[in-house]
Amino acid sequence: FESYDLAGTEGNFDSLILYPWNPPMKKWMAFVHGADHGRFHTGLGGLCPTEAFLDKPAHHSLLLGYATAYFRVELKDELHLEPMLRGDYVPPSIQNLQTAGVDSFGNPPGQPLTISFQSSEDRRRVVANFESPVPVGTFSHVFVSADESTDHSWHSPHATRSLRTVWVGTAGAKLTWVEVPNAADPFTGTKRNVVDFDALSFRAGQNYVEEIDIANFNPPGEDQDFTVWLVDELGNIGAERVSDHGRLPPPDESVYGGGLHYTCKPAADYSKTAMNTIRIPLSAFAADGVDLTRVRFVAFVFDGGTAGDVVMDSIEFAD
Repeated sequence: FESYDLAGTEGNFDSLILYPWNPPMKKWMAFVHGADHGRFHTGLGGLCPTEAFLDKPAHHSLLLGYATAYFRVELKDELHLEPMLRGDYVPPSIQNLQTAGVDSFGNPPGQPLTISFQSSEDRRRVVANFESPVPVGTFSHVFVSADESTDHSWHSPHATRSLRTVWVGTAGAKLTWVEVPNAADPFTGTKRNVVDFDALSFRAGQNYVEEIDIANFNPPGEDQDFTVWLVDELGNIGAERVSDHGRLPPPDESVYGGGLHYTCKPAADYSKTAMNTIRIPLSAFAADGVDLTRVRFVAFVFDGGTAGDVVMDSIEFAD
């Protein structure tokens, strides 16, 4: 899910390849910070002698805890466990887990685990997944770049397309927006009627760039933040800050100079752009006077006097 397909409609086979996409199915993934493909609990051999990142009891606790919660929510409708799947509650069996080996960022063993989550509901309405050209509007007092691309840099290596937005300036808001399709829907009459959905959901993250390649517009070491607008056909605007519903943290730098944890890799910057799922309840926009039966635009508003470089994908209304 760094830049993997999430909507279930994209032509990318990097994510959940074994499962059918029609009809869309619910997806949920937990990520252990600092883990990687090869040595989650076994370690690598051969050319890359490394320690196991987690021991097997820790791996068992993670799988048992989160898989049990997921299936109890989905199969038995035990909704009191949903906060665990969002990270709002961590059970004692997982709270005290620690790393057993050096992580992908070179941190020593004995670190507490940091776990993040991404999800996609089985009942959702996609506004834009950028797999085909999507009209993107921009307005700026100074500068905005909105670029749909499959390959922003090798730091975002996966095949799915996403929207990259860069902004800088000293005064005045800068906007990027997409229009909600106005096609017929057999159940609600129009795709702009979203009253039966719970949230506006999208994925976003700070775009990682190397200073030797291009200027880095994101504030070093800080979360990025901006405002999300939902606009109806009458021009009513509901506004919510991303930071009130999730985080867009700075990318973790992964710069290897050769060492025990990755002796097979040459010295280089292996940092990656990572995306988080942001879910904003539609009730928050309705409280601002937005007519949820006639939504027209989803807009991202960047404050005057700020700068940034973010990637976004999978803009959708979801349960």
